[in-house]
Amino acid sequence: GVRMLESRSGGRTFVEKTPQHVLRLPFLLRRFPRARFVHVVRDGRDCLVSARSHAGIPQASSARRFAGYWKRCVETPLREEPHPRLVRLRYEDFVRAAHTELERLMRFLELELEDRQLDPARFGGHKRAAREEFRLLREAVSDRRVGRWRTELSAAERRVFERVAGAPLKEYGYLDEDAD
Repeated sequence: GVRMLESRSGGRTFVEKTPQHVLRLPFLLRRFPRARFVHVVRDGRDCLVSARSHAGIPQASSARRFAGYWKRCVETPLREEPHPRLVRLRYEDFVRAAHTELERLMRFLELELEDRQLDPARFGGHKRAAREEFRLLREAVSDRRVGRWRTELSAAERRVFERVAGAPLKEYGYLDEDAD
């Protein structure tokens, strides 16, 4: 959905966060020449684990189907990189070093970094935080949801996912992390 954010300086920034719009990134880059784009990428195997808990994501019905969908979504920005109005933010990097990654992101967006941006108390009282699917708004940023695929996907599902989406997993550094 679309949200408008107000900064302390009184400026306004429109934020549109529909993940599927990444598939239209080339069009959006051409049609909105002053817009900046943040491509948040997450290990597709963890995306599959997460998607399974949401009834509205039909692609999560199989590892093969979801891997194909994830691959399409993450290959589109790769074709546009590097681009001066596009920045990549890996979910795993953000949750492991939130302040550093937020500083980098705010510099790219040419917005002011605010002290409370990572404070769960700021958003924990929001009405959406009371709903189960938004419970993480009540918590501090953490990496506890990284790597869940290691225990929640079967070996067969992992092999299928990596066979279908291995190239972008490697490009984004996710297959290299498996050795850790």
